[in-house]
Amino acid sequence: MSQELVDRIYECAFAPDLWAGVLDELARLANARGGVLFTANGTAGVLRWTASTRVHADLATYVAEGWLLSDRRRERVVAAAHAGFLTECDIFSAEELHSDPTIRDFYRPHGLGRTAITGVLLPTNDWLVLSVERGFADGPVPVEVIRHLDQLRPHLARSALMSARLQLERARAASEALELLGLPALVLDNRGRVVVANQLMEAMYRGARGTASP
Repeated sequence: MSQELVDRIYECAFAPDLWAGVLDELARLANARGGVLFTANGTAGVLRWTASTRVHADLATYVAEGWLLSDRRRERVVAAAHAGFLTECDIFSAEELHSDPTIRDFYRPHGLGRTAITGVLLPTNDWLVLSVERGFADGPVPVEVIRHLDQLRPHLARSALMSARLQLERARAASEALELLGLPALVLDNRGRVVVANQLMEAMYRGARGTASP
């Protein structure tokens, strides 16, 4: 396992624009076309995403056309809660690999269909999904590559968790800065849920509840 790659993975927690290069490196390990990283939930679909250059346009189409909500691959990876990488052969039968609508109508027409994929539950209860993607005709990602990716997975998961916590801290700092200016503030996530409320906003909320009619 390359210490340089591990260091670059942790750098991504502080500089998310570096993920594309790390995903390229993971793809090279698997002789894959590219790597993909996104956070998602079952109702709003993809929340944030990035990808290596060669599959960036494909993932943009995946997001824009709403494939996530019908993608059984992602559903099964999340349901498996496996602390490692899985291939499509681990989560689909041989028959399903040819009949699954997302594989048949999205992945294979885009020159993809084989993967090594893993999911990490974030503190927000959203899932981070990371995968390397290669052509269906190239066959499954070899077992020895999966073992290598599994060695890297704890570092990838920690970096993603650090990034999520840093984003929360930045949101909290922003709301506190507005409080110093005398402004009540809420910070919302991608689903419109309150992540942080400063004390002025909390006071307004308590006041509104206190004056509401029973």
